[in-house]
Amino acid sequence: MSKSKLIWIPAVLVIGIALGLLIYSYFVPHVRTGRTPTAELFNNFGRVAVFCGAASFLWLRFKYLRKSSSFFIRKLSRWVRSIHELAGYLTVAAIVVHGAYFLLFSALKPETFIGLAAFAVLLAIGGYGILIKQVRNVWMRSVHRMLSIAWIPLLLIHAGGALFVASFMSAAICGVVWIIVKFTKSVPQ
Repeated sequence: MSKSKLIWIPAVLVIGIALGLLIYSYFVPHVRTGRTPTAELFNNFGRVAVFCGAASFLWLRFKYLRKSSSFFIRKLSRWVRSIHELAGYLTVAAIVVHGAYFLLFSALKPETFIGLAAFAVLLAIGGYGILIKQVRNVWMRSVHRMLSIAWIPLLLIHAGGALFVASFMSAAICGVVWIIVKFTKSVPQ
């Protein structure tokens, strides 16, 4: 297994591009446009992508619970592992539909450039996620994880409220799981 740190170069470039788009978005004039029902429909694709991303992000917590003493937690951990990849693919698909509509049929606004920055990071997350199994490098998972964490502030700026709801739901799930794990550890077998 390779220990070359060159695997970080594309990730750093993507983060640089995302930061450039983020900075550029503050210089784009604000255009007020009314919301149409069609725009709201495609906005919902963005919300679905945020929730799919949050479901995929749960794997970060559940991967440490695969050998829990609780049968329910072990099964839940396996289920989260099985949906991690599917949720990632659904996130990318929903964002492609969401972004394509707003790029083609909406005026370029600051939110558009922030969305492009988030999309660039999401594509890098997906690329590294796909390549984890093909490229034997000790840093692949770390880069995938770092990009996932770097995606959150971009989503916070772009999606706002939907991210808060998805984060709250993820935190609630993790809190309930933490209580179950603590309870099952204190019960004698």
